[in-house]
Amino acid sequence: YLCVELPEWPGENAFDDKKHYYVVKKSELRENDWIRVYLELAFLTAHLSIRSLDLSKVVITKVAVYTSDEDMALPNEKLNARNAIFYIKYKYCPNENEAHGCKPTRDGVAIKTAWAL
Repeated sequence: YLCVELPEWPGENAFDDKKHYYVVKKSELRENDWIRVYLELAFLTAHLSIRSLDLSKVVITKVAVYTSDEDMALPNEKLNARNAIFYIKYKYCPNENEAHGCKPTRDGVAIKTAWAL
């Protein structure tokens, strides 16, 4: 078991560094459904004390990828980087309805690290 302290969500200006960061487009979230699966796992793990969680009410609001690999030809190749940190920002809206919209009871960040051994 390896215990590693995870980094904090980077400041908004950090995403201007296109060599290292890539902000994932909404269409790419559908193509890379493993991001949603990871978020659901992280959300459930972080909220074990809540009895009736509805994962369909967890909404991804932003995903960014950081990698130190500068040799990627296309920015979206960072999604497949061997060494990367995935930052996933989400909101949880269990009481969403058409009249009032989403009033999240929880906003959060899930961070996934991936590296080749």
